[in-house]
Amino acid sequence: MKGCFLLIVGAVFGAVILVMVQAFVTKPSPLPAAASSNADLIILFRNEFLTRTLKAQLGQVGNGMNFDRVVVQGEADQTLVLVGTASTRAVSVSVPIRITLRPSVSNNRIGIQVVRAELGALTLPGQLFSQIEGPINDQINTSLASASYRIVNVSTTVDGLVVDVVLTN
Repeated sequence: MKGCFLLIVGAVFGAVILVMVQAFVTKPSPLPAAASSNADLIILFRNEFLTRTLKAQLGQVGNGMNFDRVVVQGEADQTLVLVGTASTRAVSVSVPIRITLRPSVSNNRIGIQVVRAELGALTLPGQLFSQIEGPINDQINTSLASASYRIVNVSTTVDGLVVDVVLTN
């Protein structure tokens, strides 16, 4: 009976400690970056859209590599992080991958550079993951087809990729 009582007291005490840690120690997710003061439009490409777009692009590339459980996550430090697993058709072993991408603006287009690739012994070409920039630019062009615009800034949040646009007349 004493052992059962100690088990219940220990479980309750552990639950209280867990609630206190979650409430007072764990940091909340950061707020989105403040919009630049000269932007007319702010376009958010959510992580889910970026993940779907990247999966579609990787499915079209016939480079002998298979990618599984690939996810794109925006970070507050102005990067996009791609995680998943990669394998080749010749070898049945999957290797975890983590690719850090940095978005930028050049000539009124979004560009994606590979900053860091962590993928065990495999090496992946940097341009493989920069193909995500094409559909992003196409989506912006389609959405703003009737307007003249200039992309003034690109940033990331935990929600995704944020593009600041100024409409020009």
